[in-house]
Amino acid sequence: NAAARPLYSHGLVVICTAGGDRLLAVRPEGTGGITATGVAWKFGKSAPTRPSQSVVGDQLYMVSDTGIFSCLDIATGEVRWSERLSGRFSASLVESGGRLYACDEDGGFVVFKANPERFELVAENKLAAGCMASPAVIGDDLLVRTKTHLYRIGDN
Repeated sequence: NAAARPLYSHGLVVICTAGGDRLLAVRPEGTGGITATGVAWKFGKSAPTRPSQSVVGDQLYMVSDTGIFSCLDIATGEVRWSERLSGRFSASLVESGGRLYACDEDGGFVVFKANPERFELVAENKLAAGCMASPAVIGDDLLVRTKTHLYRIGDN
């Protein structure tokens, strides 16, 4: 999958694929055919094909293309929680200050806590136009580019 970027964390490379097991955690020290020995865990259900995941602490957070938010233990792939919201997602999750930000293609903007115990919604907002680009963090602010606007969100 060329859309979601690979991540390296906790000694594993997490890769999104286009196949049945869409998310793989691979040990990078392997050589040759590593399928039998190099794959630490696989995850197929509700894995994204476009949005990249985010690692916070020992957890991997993600949102699927169809709005299923999930938290996995990065070392084992064990599902900690999964929560369905509405929306179509292409933009990657961004973490700042213990919160994760997710923008959907129709302008929905979800903020939730990086909490491995449960999905904890902080806010849901609606932006004027849909969002295909991933948000960016600049200092203490968040930059969000929609199809028609560029927003800088902060405390000031």
